[in-house]
Amino acid sequence: MLRASQHFSSSLVPVALAVVFLAVSTTSAAPTAPVAVPPVLAPGTDTNVTTAPAQAPAQAPTAAVEAPAGTPTNPFGDTGFITVQGNKFVDANCKEFFFVGGNSWLTLEAASNQLHPDNTAYLGGRDLIQYLFATAQASNITVIRTLAGSADDSDDFVLQTAPGVYNEVAFQGLDKIINDASEAGIKLILPFTDNWHFQDGLFQYVEWGHSMATGDFFTDPAIIQLYKNHVTAIVNRTNTLNGRQYRDEPAIFAWDLINELRDGCNTSAPNATCDPAFTGSVQAWIEEVSAFVKAADPNHLVTVGEEGFYGPGSPDLGSNPSPGTGTWCSLTGQNFTQNMAPATIDFAGVHIWPDLWTVTDPASFTTAWLTAHIANAQSLGKPFIVEEFGKSINARDPTTISTVRDPVFTAVYNMLNSNLKADGIFKGAAFWEFSYIAGPPDTNQVLVNESTWSSIIEPAADGALQTMLSNPAVSNCMPGPLMSTTGSTATAGRR
Repeated sequence: MLRASQHFSSSLVPVALAVVFLAVSTTSAAPTAPVAVPPVLAPGTDTNVTTAPAQAPAQAPTAAVEAPAGTPTNPFGDTGFITVQGNKFVDANCKEFFFVGGNSWLTLEAASNQLHPDNTAYLGGRDLIQYLFATAQASNITVIRTLAGSADDSDDFVLQTAPGVYNEVAFQGLDKIINDASEAGIKLILPFTDNWHFQDGLFQYVEWGHSMATGDFFTDPAIIQLYKNHVTAIVNRTNTLNGRQYRDEPAIFAWDLINELRDGCNTSAPNATCDPAFTGSVQAWIEEVSAFVKAADPNHLVTVGEEGFYGPGSPDLGSNPSPGTGTWCSLTGQNFTQNMAPATIDFAGVHIWPDLWTVTDPASFTTAWLTAHIANAQSLGKPFIVEEFGKSINARDPTTISTVRDPVFTAVYNMLNSNLKADGIFKGAAFWEFSYIAGPPDTNQVLVNESTWSSIIEPAADGALQTMLSNPAVSNCMPGPLMSTTGSTATAGRR
């Protein structure tokens, strides 16, 4: 998702991709000294990052909101790795998998004990992660999408501090997110990097490559290698809490190559300066790095992580938020159907942001956007999900919520429900943003005491889960493993 200060700017200066945590400060303790990771390693090589022993994180102050006693246990059963068979997601028990999910940012910071309350009712530090998964579990939300890296440029807390050099405190925070998700029965979608902020993002790679052009992220061999090295370090990381390498972790549903890629057009709004030639560069990058990820981690699904804009030459240009040739959204570098076509992209996914895209009738646009992309995914024979969608509100009174935000959420989950009943290819949708804190939210966060949650999200999640559990096994299924046996010395426990 793009942030408010970026909506109508063509500046290349990155802005933090983050949840608005009011009055939240970071700890003053410096991360432990990092060490370098070997720069280029063949897929399958163990590249677990080791650093000097991490300092114990500072204890979070007592929060006014009571945190769960511990990580919740898994009520959903052992589903193992999710695979794609035909146009279905299938678990290790040959049951079809579909979901209602949520997006939660700043989880790395929370899990690393970097977010603390400051005279507010916020939960502190790692309690946030326990609360996130306990709340998700209680509402039958089975997938959480969050960055596998820093989501806040306001401080210097970052996962990758230099090319191949990692902050072990942050990596142990990511270990906790993945381990706690596994124990709670929650699946994760994890983008490797992000377009919208500097730290752990596209702009950092460009700087490391001694470039000033963001388009070089997709074309410069040295910068592409830096990205591949990071992928290698991530998928071969051994979790300090359960002993499994990330590539052997069933709690990970899928990897995103990048969150909301842009090439030559770093804005989501009109009046951008964009270059249609970049569309081919993005496609070549998608094909190259998705093949690399699948070789490095054959256990997990891969998708792009884009919004789903149609590019030059697409017959679906009329479905873009700004229809036609030469508009800002047609020149971002994306071209949905082409981007999702490679065999190394396992499923198709889009984002929906009617406010950021200056759409006049959000609910109608949402339905049309979904209809067009579902048809594209059907033509590709791949399952389809909405990775993130949201609707901003400028007040939190019940009338505003029910009349402004709820129609968009209803449009998404009604279409998901109808697809599931008809055995369609629309298999899951994750809303923005799952507010797992107590305190004043931002305009896109959804709180558990609001109608959007109780009247739309929870019924959709319950219906999806019950349908999934009651459906018969997928015919002609080739079951995948409950646990990987590719090399980790994993501790007991299956997800």
